[in-house]
Amino acid sequence: MQAVGVPPPVRRASVTIALALAIVVGRAAPAAAQCPALPGDAFAFLSLASTRCPATPLVLWATPEVVFDCRFFADGTHQTSCGETTQDACVQHCREAAAQWNDDLGGRFRYVEADAAHPVAFCDTTDGRTSIGGSPQFCGGQSFGSNVVAVTLRVTITSGPQRGEQQDADVVLNPKFNDLFTPAFFRVVIEHELGHVLGLDHPDQCGRDANVLMRSAFKFADGDPCFVSAPTADDLAGATMIYPVVNPEPTPTPAPVCGDVDGNGTVTLSDLASVLAAAVDLSSGCDLVPSRCDVDGSDGIDVIDAANVERRAFGLPAANACAGR
Repeated sequence: MQAVGVPPPVRRASVTIALALAIVVGRAAPAAAQCPALPGDAFAFLSLASTRCPATPLVLWATPEVVFDCRFFADGTHQTSCGETTQDACVQHCREAAAQWNDDLGGRFRYVEADAAHPVAFCDTTDGRTSIGGSPQFCGGQSFGSNVVAVTLRVTITSGPQRGEQQDADVVLNPKFNDLFTPAFFRVVIEHELGHVLGLDHPDQCGRDANVLMRSAFKFADGDPCFVSAPTADDLAGATMIYPVVNPEPTPTPAPVCGDVDGNGTVTLSDLASVLAAAVDLSSGCDLVPSRCDVDGSDGIDVIDAANVERRAFGLPAANACAGR
């Protein structure tokens, strides 16, 4: 099902507001003696225009982060039950759902909590942020389906140079199911919807059914050992295809090895040849790294340095006094 709006053009591209991101409450499977194995590819990517179940990601945030706000659950207007005694506890469970994705996707995508400098309005499809709260109707005023517990409404550019860029997404939980929400179920519903926000769809509706977070209906009930309470390896495999590492940890630069002229990490006979050449004033690798060739620290490169490099190449005790070590 889709709800299509016609907001003003964004970045000179047409924008479609699409709805098809609902988690459906189905009949959970009976308790399992053994949880079903995951196939490794039970994930799906959001559709773009007429392209359903694309093989590669087409929809994503240009900057791999989105500002979100869970405080609507405690504003007196947009609350749902979460199986706790206070609405503040519901807000905290919602934040934990976002933190789960952040922990699992560190360096790839992150949810950033709203603050005074980055406010979020409920169901505002123009602020480029994600509101999360409850309402008897989802954003735009449409009614929920009879067994739909939550919906994500997204705004995606469908043409032009920014085609596929996610512009906005808002999550609404259906208070009709207040009696169903336990703390664990409430949190996992939000985790599921945040999976849509970052770009994942329902794999079971794309021919890859499995017991994963992004399935359109839970296979197992809350409390069953096979109940999915966090993104599975398959969910994360899909998410990491959408967002390759953007802030990888830098590869540590190894400390230079005295006598290692070519910088391969060990002293070899090749390094000896370079030091011998430098000792007789011939061009060699020592021209670029003279400090690694002066192994005795005498402020010059000579045959004594060459002799020490030879000993180090054969694993024998030798001078090891290069400058900067």
